[in-house]
Amino acid sequence: MNIVCCDDHPIFRHALVHLLHELIEDAKCTEVSSGAELKQLCLHETDLDMLFLDLELPDGSGRSLFKHHHTSFSKGVVFVSACEDSATILSTLSDGALGFIPKSTSIAVLRQAIQLILSGGQYIPPQALTQKAKPQQEHTNTHAYIEQLTSRQQEILKLATKGLTNREIASLLTLSENTIKAHLRAIYRTLDVSNRTEATMLWMASASSEKRTPTS
Repeated sequence: MNIVCCDDHPIFRHALVHLLHELIEDAKCTEVSSGAELKQLCLHETDLDMLFLDLELPDGSGRSLFKHHHTSFSKGVVFVSACEDSATILSTLSDGALGFIPKSTSIAVLRQAIQLILSGGQYIPPQALTQKAKPQQEHTNTHAYIEQLTSRQQEILKLATKGLTNREIASLLTLSENTIKAHLRAIYRTLDVSNRTEATMLWMASASSEKRTPTS
């Protein structure tokens, strides 16, 4: 898989490339640090699969680069940014980005986000979750929502959050793929979400809130 990482922060860029090589056996990663370098790459390379794009670059806006060059990448574009504004995040996702990864994201969550994207999902950071969800949901206590699931449903959702496909989950749990699909439909109904992406984001938000809860 041919992946381009366009970011002017070398430490984050190198860490991202290292993780991509770890997660994707055949990954070929090209690093660029500016919009100008990205434009030149898109002019000369025709076999590009995925782009990880910084929202703000020294010589231009990532949004503008996305508009003009997203068709050069067969699998799509993922934004990375220090920005954590919900409106900005949701706007990039509505434009068609595969995900939005804040640079404050931990390595563990970054790994999960990439796995989710590679499995066909859209990564939505917890910062934008409550606005992405239906207004009547609010999801003020994500852990309470997760606790409504059965232990088997929680097990399946946890595996889905790691980026496993339905077939892989079925094989791991010695169940049929249809059974996994039925469990996922039940999970969506219980959590009042419409798809796998929103369900996995609730799981991640719940895990994050548990870690932040002080112990007595």
